[in-house]
Amino acid sequence: MATDKGKKKGEYWMGSLMFRTIVMGRAIDLHRNLANSLFPDRLSPEQLRVVRDSVLETVDKTPGMLYGDRLFLRHGDAEFDLNVEKLSSCGFVTKSFMEHKSGAALVADGLDLIMRLNDEDHVTFMKVTNGNESFTELWQGVNSAAKALEKRLPFAKNAEYGYLAANPDNVGTGLRLACCFSLVGLYLMKEMDQVLRGLERLGFDVRPMSVIEYDKDDDPIEAPGFCYRIGSTQTTGRPEDIVERTDRVFAEVARQEQNARLRLVQQRLFELYDFLYRSVAVGAVALSVSESEALDILFAILFGIDMSCLEASEDDFDDILALVIHPIRGGIAHAAKKKGAQVPASEEELRMARARIIRHIAKPFLGACVKQIKDLDKPAGKTSAKRVRGKQTNDK
Repeated sequence: MATDKGKKKGEYWMGSLMFRTIVMGRAIDLHRNLANSLFPDRLSPEQLRVVRDSVLETVDKTPGMLYGDRLFLRHGDAEFDLNVEKLSSCGFVTKSFMEHKSGAALVADGLDLIMRLNDEDHVTFMKVTNGNESFTELWQGVNSAAKALEKRLPFAKNAEYGYLAANPDNVGTGLRLACCFSLVGLYLMKEMDQVLRGLERLGFDVRPMSVIEYDKDDDPIEAPGFCYRIGSTQTTGRPEDIVERTDRVFAEVARQEQNARLRLVQQRLFELYDFLYRSVAVGAVALSVSESEALDILFAILFGIDMSCLEASEDDFDDILALVIHPIRGGIAHAAKKKGAQVPASEEELRMARARIIRHIAKPFLGACVKQIKDLDKPAGKTSAKRVRGKQTNDK
């Protein structure tokens, strides 16, 4: 296992894990509002569009703001909805922005810096990654862009409280950090709830990566599963200190999940295979699948590949991972658009389309799982310890 020696500050846990599917994504948000302007929810649609156009014009003229190809997408543009769907993965985009209120816009560059305009605040700088960037690197990227824009477009600020935000919880630095974890090991070892409660006691926001529906008070109803988005809530103090503390807590969560996976193999191998076989079987025969169910099945298959219990090529692994990182709803829309087919409109059509995608992924594993079960059903002493393969092969 890699050691921490020689790592830069904020990168002490990067590359130290032996599994690829513990940390599924990281994101950073930096909230800013324009000085001498009402917050977005107090502006009329026409005023929101004026703010949007003013910010876009300034961004376009600000040196050091964007690098590479610039992408400006306004609400109503052809690619706007698809890109919002991609960003909504893991809850990294708020529900209000997903509703596409008038005046909303997205800005991106070749380095994947994202700006959301007229979301909860006038400007939200955002970076999302499932790569190896540390939170320190993400912070440096968004902070550099924010400082460059602030020289030409003053932000609302108070000498005592710091940067002002529409949500009082963001006042101060306006900085929010979030990480998406697949906690299958802790879930199967029956230790996940304890870890999540500990995070809540430390002041972190814990929520499932997918929800089934919203209740009458517009609060999300948590979906069962083992994939969670954990976010920071501290926005006062030095940003560097917030980044370092959050990074250390997330590193500990990742280490606990890694430890749980190792103990799972040592102590509960039968339960591990039972979990994987059930997930593959359901995915291979399902006719209608909710987004929550689809994500759970995909995460289970990725987990099995990562644990060397299921075998798949690197390309297959990457294809499944891409579906997880970007919402399945967005993936379905993108696939339909490429084929010139009609994008599923109703919820039932979406459930059926998801099921087709899941069946296509799970079926290659099913035959091998059945063979392994038949092997287990043989009389004692005649079983063999073959790994489950993703693609069926002829036994010689």
